[in-house]
Amino acid sequence: FQSVPVHPGTPSFRKNWYGGNSHTRNEANDPVRNTDIVINEIMYNAPSDRRTAEFIELYNKGQLAVDLSGWRIVDGVGFEFPPGANIGPGSFLVVAADAEWMRDNYGDIPVIGNFSGQLRDSGELLRIEDSNGNLVDQVYYYPSGDWPEHADGDGSSMELKHPDMDNESPVAWADSDESQKSRMQTFTYTDIFDRVTWSPLTGGQELHMHLVGDAHMLIKNVSMKLNDSGSNLVKNPSVMSSSNSSANGWVCQGTHWGSFVENGVLNLVSDGHGDNKANRAEVDLGNLSFDKDYTLTFDAKWLWGKSRLIVQTLDHGFGTSFNIPIPNNLGTPGKPNSQSIEAAAPTLVGAFHSPAVPEPSEPVKITVRVDSSLNLNKVRVFHRADSNSGNGSWSRTTMYDNGSLGGDVVEGDGIFTATLNNYTKQGNIAQFYVEAEAVGGGVTMMPKLGPDRPAMFIIDGRKMKTNLLRERLILSNYDRRAMSSGDSATYKYNFPRMSNHFFNATFIANESEIFYNAEIRKSGSPFTRDGGSSLAHGKWKLPGDRLFRERRRSVFDASGTSEGSGTPRFYDDRIAREWMYQLGHPVNEMEFVHFVVNGDAFKLREDHEPISNDFMNRNFENGSDGTLLRIDDEWRFTDDGGNSRQSRNADWSYKGSDNPIQYHSEWIMRSREQDYDYSNFIEFVRAIGTRKFDEETINRIADRDMLCINAAVRGYDADWDTITLNRGKNAYFYRPKGGKWMLIHWDGDRVFGNSGETIIGGLSGIRTYFDKPYIKRYLNYYLTELLTKLTKGSARTEAWMRFETEAVAGTGITMTSSHYKNWFNSRESRARSHIGSPYNTNFKILTRNTPTTKSVISLNGTSPSTVYDVRIVNQEHAVSEWTSADDWNLDNVLLREGQNTIVVQGVNHEGVIVHTEEFKIVKNQDSPPVISVQSTPASLNLMTTELIEFDLGESFDPEGTELTFAWSVSPEQGIVLTGGGSKAVMSFAIPGQYSVNIKATDFDGGESEIVREVTVYGAQGFSSFKQNYLDDFWETKNIDIEDNTPERSSYSLETVDGQLHIKIINDRDYPLGLPDVSLPPSKNYVSLGDSWKYNDKNQDFGVDFSRIDFDDSSWLSAPGIFGVDTRAFPDPGLQTPLNRDSANNLLTYYFRKKFDFKDDPIGSLITLEAILDDGARFWINGQEIQRVRLPAAPAEVGWKTRASGNVSFRDEGKLLPVITIDGSGILVEGTNVLAVDLHNYSAGSSDIAMGATLDIAAQPS
Repeated sequence: FQSVPVHPGTPSFRKNWYGGNSHTRNEANDPVRNTDIVINEIMYNAPSDRRTAEFIELYNKGQLAVDLSGWRIVDGVGFEFPPGANIGPGSFLVVAADAEWMRDNYGDIPVIGNFSGQLRDSGELLRIEDSNGNLVDQVYYYPSGDWPEHADGDGSSMELKHPDMDNESPVAWADSDESQKSRMQTFTYTDIFDRVTWSPLTGGQELHMHLVGDAHMLIKNVSMKLNDSGSNLVKNPSVMSSSNSSANGWVCQGTHWGSFVENGVLNLVSDGHGDNKANRAEVDLGNLSFDKDYTLTFDAKWLWGKSRLIVQTLDHGFGTSFNIPIPNNLGTPGKPNSQSIEAAAPTLVGAFHSPAVPEPSEPVKITVRVDSSLNLNKVRVFHRADSNSGNGSWSRTTMYDNGSLGGDVVEGDGIFTATLNNYTKQGNIAQFYVEAEAVGGGVTMMPKLGPDRPAMFIIDGRKMKTNLLRERLILSNYDRRAMSSGDSATYKYNFPRMSNHFFNATFIANESEIFYNAEIRKSGSPFTRDGGSSLAHGKWKLPGDRLFRERRRSVFDASGTSEGSGTPRFYDDRIAREWMYQLGHPVNEMEFVHFVVNGDAFKLREDHEPISNDFMNRNFENGSDGTLLRIDDEWRFTDDGGNSRQSRNADWSYKGSDNPIQYHSEWIMRSREQDYDYSNFIEFVRAIGTRKFDEETINRIADRDMLCINAAVRGYDADWDTITLNRGKNAYFYRPKGGKWMLIHWDGDRVFGNSGETIIGGLSGIRTYFDKPYIKRYLNYYLTELLTKLTKGSARTEAWMRFETEAVAGTGITMTSSHYKNWFNSRESRARSHIGSPYNTNFKILTRNTPTTKSVISLNGTSPSTVYDVRIVNQEHAVSEWTSADDWNLDNVLLREGQNTIVVQGVNHEGVIVHTEEFKIVKNQDSPPVISVQSTPASLNLMTTELIEFDLGESFDPEGTELTFAWSVSPEQGIVLTGGGSKAVMSFAIPGQYSVNIKATDFDGGESEIVREVTVYGAQGFSSFKQNYLDDFWETKNIDIEDNTPERSSYSLETVDGQLHIKIINDRDYPLGLPDVSLPPSKNYVSLGDSWKYNDKNQDFGVDFSRIDFDDSSWLSAPGIFGVDTRAFPDPGLQTPLNRDSANNLLTYYFRKKFDFKDDPIGSLITLEAILDDGARFWINGQEIQRVRLPAAPAEVGWKTRASGNVSFRDEGKLLPVITIDGSGILVEGTNVLAVDLHNYSAGSSDIAMGATLDIAAQPS
């Protein structure tokens, strides 16, 4: 083995060992190795966030073809090059995650695959070895920082600028240019202007646009018209306002400050999340009218970044989101790189200043490691003093690697040095960047953006205390002034008070560890965010290639100090988190720090782990794949400075609409923003808001325990400023992927004030949930845990406060233990009062122990709120159910013949026994055996080439006698059964479904039987979905693997391991197995004005009325539209009034319409639309095809069933889609019947209406 540097000319510490047949003993090491093949392009994080589009491109920079047979990619992903694989001189080879997909989207390129695994979005080592295991090339890439920015999910690949540049240096890479691949497309959206539930507006309207993350789009020809005709209501849509008045054109602020108009085209540019506060583009609109149809039209083109565009009016009465298409052929695989340069430029690594915090009169050294395949022309540091104007001129100082000049220490080690003596006074801030130039003109800078985002240092002779983490942030005075005066002409009105734009900064930890190109901004609500130069509350983040303590982002907060927004106690927020942690609830990390910005006074701050990707991934598996919503007030800003505003609390109300626009300003998407998927959240608020849920339903949607822990703690400490009490904010709502909704604690610093404060507040939907008995008992339980273990008299909490006191001694931070102890005493009675009688209920069994002949009984009893659940010793199959806050049932309790002593235990949430009670009862005859079946595989699904094993070892006779077993399988053909007794092994030669019958017999002749269904697949009939690709026997039609293409049907094997996820666009029903045929245009069979048979006599016709042969001869006949209403309807309008009879509770009306259908029903497509007020069932030929505002199937609906809700105001009188459905098996050739039973919300309702249209597309018969 011989050791040489990884790349020629690189430092000796970057060496690698090479093996081979030769040696160079007593000579310079020179093993046989390949240096011609380089990693030239990487697509590691496509916009789809799926592995499908990932690839690694290799390039042969040598003069000879290279045989790759037996070479391997051994780190990052896995791949072995097949025999005969090679790269010609000056040629490319792409190694892909999905080679077929690459060919489909890039054409005839040199591509092989597929590699195993997935390239990590957070960065990792890619290493290629030859057939001897020797290193060929390696790159440890990172997202952003000095590495390319847009390659981190924003649409670009990462391209090597020249094959002779050291590709382990971040500045050797650049984002691929994607600006010419997408095309301008037209987008339209039509809807009514809705009368929103909170403070609707007609005048003073604005059109807002914002992006959901870093992005750049082109937008032009923006118009909004009443009924898609007449004048454009958007004022000045093709110019930029020269002030902060949106009457003069587009005003783009906050994270959208970089936007501009060029040749009438709005370049919408964002460097972060948009919102409806100060981080958007806005332009004035003319007056709008409620319930009128408006059409929005614009042309747009994606350039880079997130492709989701939000468009809405000021009050959200009109709006939607658009997914602007991203092309799939991103990057330049198999072709020359779009960012390639003619001659190799130098590469730079590790540009730093030292010391980290120089004192007055102390020289500052700037060092950088430089590597160049060409001779260097010069290496210089550009530097200048910071200024309020931000436009000072740059000075240049040469850097040396000669061991003498500029402060350089070692000659020829690749480290260049310059010493700066220009900045020597206390408080001086200097900006700098390094530039290296090779002979031939190639230039590289570090930090990579040079003068646009320079590194900084400050002269400060003061010393921070060392007893806490020290955090220092340095930013230019020009940027700092923007935080307080950003809404002025000086800054082109770009940064109003609520701007969330991050400014360039240098972060220094413990006065030693330096992070350039960090970023900082203020934070806080419109109530608390400082409008001046103070930085009491804010956020900072680091480049993606440089983490601090495995974290990229932090929040700093002044809570506990005189600058804080809450109570002046340091531990108010911490103690709640400690309690939640003890109860098993995930909480974020917090740390007290000494903190300083520029030359400000040293401050005490608290560093919070923000509730973002780092937090989610630390606490949940693949946590950032979940849905995270930040809860805030619903805001409306009526001036561009952000000072004139209105707000209302967020709550759990359903707004009568499923449009996310109605919810997203107070339930702010903070994960997977590109997906903009509010469907699960709206499912939750719809259930709560309409009160249509039971225990099983709501526990499927919401995490009962996590919600109750959160509410118990925040209720106990009287945290009035959060959603479970009196303010709809200061928390996050989180749903892990495939999981349930829970609240995440945030900003609990207005606490421990009013000891009489309620535990649960009255915001809409909150008590609807927490007052349910099956929820309240768990809230009672966790409140009891607080009272009995963590508050008054708690040794654990006393110890925690003592340790915290010792930990912060001498820091200026105080633990106000006495205040909390007083609170424990004063809050006790209010908390007990909320729990009520369950706090003192006895643990008791109430079932009478009368002798019985039953083999299975139920027990019932009571328990105090210290009990989380009840169980029976050695009877795991017994099922508990709670009927109230302190009453329980235990079902499936097994008895044996004779005396039974049943031990019932009350346990806490950790399974610890807290109460025990015995129940004795006599059973007078033999009990049958209990059969327990274990199988491998447990799914009971297998292929014909596999075996299934059954084990009955846990079966038993309650009386303790030995069991015998008998096995049979139906059908019997092709079955091989071996074993018997308590174990059996089976194989199946024929695919199909089989019933495995097991009979157990005890000594006394008692018998039990059980059946298990086994499904057997052929060799090409079963998939585990654990691979990255569908098995070859799958065929796809009208669906593709998920990639960058938006708004189309797709599938993925990456969403959840072992599952196939299919995404279907929600514009119609897509029945499985339809023939792949093209249908002719649809024909109309029922129109709004057609004549129907109807009955409004308050009679019950069940479901018989829907059948073809039903006798409706006694019914009335009249033309539609039917109903009683004063509002306008589409032509022909209301033609037939309906009877109203509230005295006799008339709720249901029946309608029948016959039509002749002469085409082929197979593969036909039925489209049904209707005007409804309020609910209805629709039938064709006796088959129910849809329900609207009625209990969901299979719930029964009768003639006295009320509609489950009123039609929303916005939908009254509108013809709306009901269903599009396959007509196969529904329609018949000849006479068909469309039937409707219409249900009113109440018999006393003032309006009711029904009209319908039916269109069918079908092949001729």
